[in-house]
Amino acid sequence: MLIKSAGYLIVFLAVIAFMSCSGSVVINSAPEANITKSMVEGKVGSAVSVSGEGKDVDGDKLTFEWSIISFPTGKDESGKDIKSAPAITLQDDGSKISFTPKLKGIYFLRLVVSDGILKSSPAYGTVYISSDKPNILIVDAGQDQVVNAGSTVTLNATVQSDPKDLLYSIKW
Repeated sequence: MLIKSAGYLIVFLAVIAFMSCSGSVVINSAPEANITKSMVEGKVGSAVSVSGEGKDVDGDKLTFEWSIISFPTGKDESGKDIKSAPAITLQDDGSKISFTPKLKGIYFLRLVVSDGILKSSPAYGTVYISSDKPNILIVDAGQDQVVNAGSTVTLNATVQSDPKDLLYSIKW
């Protein structure tokens, strides 16, 4: 925040000064937020936990504000259209959360802590969610064949297991 007063430029950097009843000045510094593990991995349909922490040099009690700011949308495995972020469940004092993703993809989280007067700058984390099914492609090259050396062999490949959303090509 910039304030120009009587030809002077005064800059306030996330510090607020208060006058107490006794007339002394009390200074409050903004807290700091941190997501303890900035990259977490999980599976579709399984709860994912993320932890954060807040630091306040003034020793004020902190509250935690979590949000999922970006998430995949589309149809889940049952065909239901998913257009909103999964619900967040707060744990402990709010420094830890969990959520159950319904779609694979990347989820971006934001954490802001507050001391009741000032808020921290946001901390960000990423959660990578993979399918609950293994990404294994199984290809059958056809019936066993007995051929003479130097003879042409013809194979007819068929895909036996085709994981959803797995890109592949088959080369002989």
